[in-house]
Amino acid sequence: MNYVREDFSYLGIPGISSVAFPMLCFCDILEERARLQPHEVNYGKFSIGLKKTWGRDKGVQPVHYLMSGSPFVKDLQSAFGIALQLDESDSPSGERGVSDFLVTTLAYAKPVWGLNDKGENYCFEDECEWRYVPSNLDGIPPFIPEPTDGMLENYRKTIWRPETFLLPFSYEDVDSIMVPTDEDIKRFIAIINALDATDDEKDMLKTKLRRS
Repeated sequence: MNYVREDFSYLGIPGISSVAFPMLCFCDILEERARLQPHEVNYGKFSIGLKKTWGRDKGVQPVHYLMSGSPFVKDLQSAFGIALQLDESDSPSGERGVSDFLVTTLAYAKPVWGLNDKGENYCFEDECEWRYVPSNLDGIPPFIPEPTDGMLENYRKTIWRPETFLLPFSYEDVDSIMVPTDEDIKRFIAIINALDATDDEKDMLKTKLRRS
């Protein structure tokens, strides 16, 4: 779990150019070589694939990819314009619920195109990203508007509480373990053999090893 800063300047919403949300991120491209190889350049060649049934049961949600200037984005801009004019202290609960929904929409939103961490023009849609954004944060802010690096560093230390915010999975939930070389497969077999697991679980995990 980590606070991730998202750039929303492309939406043109006053006061919402950058927001950080707590989230776990996944991608759905392990079986698509054309998408997997560019992804590995940015994120590395080692990955663990989990079954979609696991993600469904844990509440993992696909990201909405937004195209600036589209009818959907124009409606989103209008909705935020109305919500930002509301005085939360005087707003009925239904209107506050609409504001909460718009914030959640942003938490699961990404531009189709934009600049990646390297400053390169990048097609984010190619990642087929899924996210888990926790709803019960026990005093930790659900989002941080216009976050500074110092703020993010402090909150990232606070949110690292595995017993609360991480998503547990069992060995049976693993669909594949992607590694780049045959030597890595041998190395991972040794790692699996050292796990505190049953022999059947170890044998099952070895069958999940794949070359990326």
